[in-house]
Amino acid sequence: MDDSQRNSYVLQISQMIQNDNIPLDEQDPKILEKYCNFASIELKIEISEAEEIVNEAFLYLKMQQMIQMKKNLI
Repeated sequence: MDDSQRNSYVLQISQMIQNDNIPLDEQDPKILEKYCNFASIELKIEISEAEEIVNEAFLYLKMQQMIQMKKNLI
């Protein structure tokens, strides 16, 4: 998978996480499994990569949150 496709998957999963209003520090395996299953079934990502991409989606959202907080301080 190339970077462009991977980024697209991360953004799709990130949107789903936001729509579900999931805390960005979520650790519940059942909740994380939901996103891994979505990535695997709906996006056709191999399960070995799905977990990594889901984690990347959470990281992306955390980084976006930090950027927004920084902007609010200025």
